[in-house]
Amino acid sequence: MRKMILPLLAALLLTGCGTPKHQPAEPIRMTEAETLPETPPEPATEAPTLDVSERLAELAQMTGTAVVLDEHGHLSEEEAAQCQETLQALSDSKGICTALVITDVLDGNTPERFAAQYYDALFGAQAEGFLLLLNNETGQDYYYCPGTITIADTELRLAMASGDLAEGDYPSALQILLPAAEELLVVPPTEDIPQSDMEAN
Repeated sequence: MRKMILPLLAALLLTGCGTPKHQPAEPIRMTEAETLPETPPEPATEAPTLDVSERLAELAQMTGTAVVLDEHGHLSEEEAAQCQETLQALSDSKGICTALVITDVLDGNTPERFAAQYYDALFGAQAEGFLLLLNNETGQDYYYCPGTITIADTELRLAMASGDLAEGDYPSALQILLPAAEELLVVPPTEDIPQSDMEAN
């Protein structure tokens, strides 16, 4: 029995040693869809809103002769403060009211009507001064000058600043758009000619 068992054990040992117990695992090939993490969808950007009637009621409570209203946060705090300082200097030196309004929404108004409503709410319709409206909804910017004060070369200023505004570079644009004190002009009131003088001529 021993003679028969020994050869069998030897054969089993030889065959067992010839094959490793643990074969290397085949690499698992994943598809591209499995290897790339899913990208979450970008959240939808909400359209800017502005209820002008409610806003006008708020503006009527404000005081001061120089106002910066950045309705949708295009200026940094430092930039807004610098604009405020520039406008206040104009207001103090000329005794007028000044305002800068930047908005993305006109709420159904024309730029002219929007600017007039804001100016009237802030200062009153009879106040001398100006309001500069930067209108990002339609791109039609506007100087509102309701009294005898006007600004030199408004059309040229708006044209020169259009490139900076298109790029969102408000500080550079406002260096062009906000006038210096000497660039504020006073338009003399139109005098009515008496009818008798007209007939005499």
